[in-house]
Amino acid sequence: MRKFHLEISGPSVIAQAKPDERKWGQFQFPKILKTENGGFYVHWDHGSDDHDYGFVVMDAVSDDGKVWRKREASDVVAYPKMKNGNYFAGFKKKGVTRSDYLNKYAHVLENPQNGAKCYFADDVAEMDDKTVWGIEIDSKTGDERYFECKINWPFMPLYTLKQDEVFPLTTVFFLANESFREIDGVLYAPVYAKGLNSDATNKNDAIPKYFTNGVYVLYSKDGGLTWDYLSQVLVDDETFNENPAFEGFDEPHIAQMPDGSFVMLIRTGSRHPSYITRSTDNMKTWSKPQVFDGIGVLPQIQPLKCGVTLSSYGRPILKVRATSDPSGMKWQDPIIISLSDLAPNSVDKSCYYTGLVPYGDNEALFVYADFNCKNQQNEPVKTILCRKITVVFDD
Repeated sequence: MRKFHLEISGPSVIAQAKPDERKWGQFQFPKILKTENGGFYVHWDHGSDDHDYGFVVMDAVSDDGKVWRKREASDVVAYPKMKNGNYFAGFKKKGVTRSDYLNKYAHVLENPQNGAKCYFADDVAEMDDKTVWGIEIDSKTGDERYFECKINWPFMPLYTLKQDEVFPLTTVFFLANESFREIDGVLYAPVYAKGLNSDATNKNDAIPKYFTNGVYVLYSKDGGLTWDYLSQVLVDDETFNENPAFEGFDEPHIAQMPDGSFVMLIRTGSRHPSYITRSTDNMKTWSKPQVFDGIGVLPQIQPLKCGVTLSSYGRPILKVRATSDPSGMKWQDPIIISLSDLAPNSVDKSCYYTGLVPYGDNEALFVYADFNCKNQQNEPVKTILCRKITVVFDD
């Protein structure tokens, strides 16, 4: 392991909200991707943070990671290419369905506190909430089209969030839009769901002990048309937490390490620990999850060509962490990123969702939201910010 330290630049402003745009869900959850011309594309949500998913997407682009502008038609996001030459841009979102049609089927798990239930999707005849829609972007016109995906997932779940509120499977996949990866022409999507044991050999054994979120890795060899189940990471007796705020394993993020193995970071809830697990057989199996940090919503992991891997995560504080361990399992102590200190509660300072993307061999861009940055009128407003992280070797 090489010795190094991180140098983190001051923030540049990507965009700022209006002073009255203060509600949770407005101007937050930023994500960053590269563009085909070598620039950077940042987008974030603006609307209510609820399971209707009615928010709008706002965005900006930059050629250098410092100066940000409105996106133009020539700013094409560098999504993976499909065999037809178009881009695979992830999955379509759909809000919850408020319906009682699942009541005619036998559920296999139930949460007595809120009435949430889980079913074997194969037992359900109705297709609307079982259908997963992919997004294709025409490489010539930029037009966006939806197409139906074929999903091969043993004991695939279909579940309600509470009584008669069905969570669509296409949205299960949509939540992996910023974490799917292309490796050697194969797409990998780590999704999370209140699911079943997909490694079981029969339905009885597929019913887990805990009705919590679990992580499932699926892959596609045909550009997103067909998705096949590969592996899972489920909660067990040692990782289960009786706290009602414990969500199980969710918001996974996967990266390939310098030694060829894969490392996954996982959330378990707001103000709950994040976990780390590793695969040495191309994501077919995973090591026993270990605590990565005492916090961590949507933990990001980004290897750089120089051999250092970065991570960002937070709530109730914002952190950046790094390692030069080729296996990605031994990390330096985290660095706390300061936020505008104008709010008494941590949730009033940021959503703590972040994004990382390589900038150079030893650099990355880091995006996040600060809810109290001053605008030109000296008013505290929600702001999307970007910093550059540079790896400096000490040997």
